[in-house]
Amino acid sequence: MSDLNYCPHLNCTLTLSDNHLVAITDEDEFTINVLPVAPKEAYNFLLLLDGKTSVPEILKKNKTQISHEDAALLIECLSESGLLIRNLPTEFLTGKQAILEIEDVQNRLMDKSLYNNIFWKKCISPDLIPENVFIGMAIENYHLLARGSSFDAPALHFHGCRKTRQALNAVFCSEHGHAEIILSALRILGMDENDITSSVPLPETLGLANSLAYWSASDPLFFFSTMEILEGKDSSVDSYVIAMEQSGKMNAQFVEKIKSHSLINIKHNHTSFGRQLLATIPVISRESLNRMKRQTHLFIELYNAYYQAIWDYYSCGNSLVRSI
Repeated sequence: MSDLNYCPHLNCTLTLSDNHLVAITDEDEFTINVLPVAPKEAYNFLLLLDGKTSVPEILKKNKTQISHEDAALLIECLSESGLLIRNLPTEFLTGKQAILEIEDVQNRLMDKSLYNNIFWKKCISPDLIPENVFIGMAIENYHLLARGSSFDAPALHFHGCRKTRQALNAVFCSEHGHAEIILSALRILGMDENDITSSVPLPETLGLANSLAYWSASDPLFFFSTMEILEGKDSSVDSYVIAMEQSGKMNAQFVEKIKSHSLINIKHNHTSFGRQLLATIPVISRESLNRMKRQTHLFIELYNAYYQAIWDYYSCGNSLVRSI
């Protein structure tokens, strides 16, 4: 069969225990219960995969009783779990190499759109920014942070690498309560907490949050790459905070409270969290990386729309709190 003319090799250590096939990796241990053949037959066949010999050659040379069809099913079963490498003509990269390529795409797209966004361009001249825009930014940031569990939680069970999973869980715990920081800042301005928590975010804010939740659940690798942007790429205070300070328009306590949130991210090194997560991934296929690059275009478009919407809505003197 031509579709078996590759030279697979195990990406794990196999053992037989109580007539069960057990796969052991550097990170975890798996019991493989669903097999097309008996565990012992599967074990004997899989040990013959040396990465140099094609499957038809192995079947012919060793006169195994496993059929071509069962061999294909067995290889597919293990390769889907990352326990077997089929040695297909596919290019692979480390996670660290992958995030650097993704960052190139992110930077190029942000130069074209986000950094030319009216919100960020106005931050250069803070005296031209209406007070409502500063407050509106905090409100929409609150709505985004308040929905953080919906787009962080689905990725917490990521099985690709234990180190990645541990790092993600640690940051998830440290991020708890960040929405309350923004909420407490808005209370300083005399805004009612119940009015804010029961209000409706801008459609673009909700669209960004829902997209992140979808990617977290369906494509965690790509979701990890977005964190480099979401947590702030630069290890300095947000331009938004600096603009508020320079404008002289805002309550000093409000500004300090918003600034404290930015400083927490810097202190805990969240500004490079996306890079940290991807760096723990030992291997990513070029095909997966290309998919992530394509999706980066949509992510930056959504992120750009988020800031554009904040300026468009709040600069026009509209109500700060959008009631249901």
